[in-house]
Amino acid sequence: MEPGSRVRATGICVPGQSDFVPPSGLWVADQMQMLLRSPSDLAVVQAAPWLTTQRALLIAVTVATVILLTLIVVAVLARRQITQREEARKLAEVEFSAMLAERNRLARELHDTIAQELNAVSMQMELAKNSAKTGTVEDVMPHLDTAHGIVRGCITETRESIWAMRSHILEKTDLLGALRSVAEQMSAGLGCTIRTQARGKPRRLAPMIENNLLRIGQEAVSNALKHAQARVIDLEISFETSRVRLIVSNDGPGFDPAAERADGHFGLRGMKERVDQMHGELRIRRGDQGGTCLEVAVNVLDS
Repeated sequence: MEPGSRVRATGICVPGQSDFVPPSGLWVADQMQMLLRSPSDLAVVQAAPWLTTQRALLIAVTVATVILLTLIVVAVLARRQITQREEARKLAEVEFSAMLAERNRLARELHDTIAQELNAVSMQMELAKNSAKTGTVEDVMPHLDTAHGIVRGCITETRESIWAMRSHILEKTDLLGALRSVAEQMSAGLGCTIRTQARGKPRRLAPMIENNLLRIGQEAVSNALKHAQARVIDLEISFETSRVRLIVSNDGPGFDPAAERADGHFGLRGMKERVDQMHGELRIRRGDQGGTCLEVAVNVLDS
């Protein structure tokens, strides 16, 4: 029988009397005994309520615990989902950036290799056409031989770029030698003098730096030949303790880099992108003797 139940008892009640007699003279029973014949004399009239204070408190604690655990699980799942979405977004951004960088790199490679060498071929063919007016084969053949050599070099360069992503010229010689070779090939028959100079102690650099400096120098020489009609081009590489400088200057009329049209020349933008890729500095100014001077400075590890 639980506490709080109402019961009915049938039996004999035996009161007890205390020794104390109050002033009123009334008899006071201090105890009472109930004599029952059998357990059937005790019947439950109303059972105790099930929802007691203890049980209500236990239910409240249980419900609160379940709600708290549910909120924790929901928060963890939501945070995990947010983290997964954030990682997916970052991965998509990285993939897009890599794709954009690769597209820009390919655009620079195409411009700095095939486009420049085809431009050199066009110059040689123009010279051959002008020489053909004399009517002698001897005047035409040198230009055709040069154009043929450039085309063969372009084919080799394209294959090497696809497989090695590095100029094949740099596999055979150092950076200054590669610049001299490219500049002399591009200026063949144009009456332009190429002068090269190295300062400091020459050393090999990281492939990415050598390839970018070669392409920048090639673009600077191409611009000097095509736009400035330069007669003298100076190529200088200065090897310092922790920095290398490439300086390309010419005796042309010069130009204002700020006035370059975005749709007219891809070269300057490509050079800037290559310099940014190396975390270097690019300066284009008027030379001491006139013309244009391009200078690229890149921090490198001392080798």
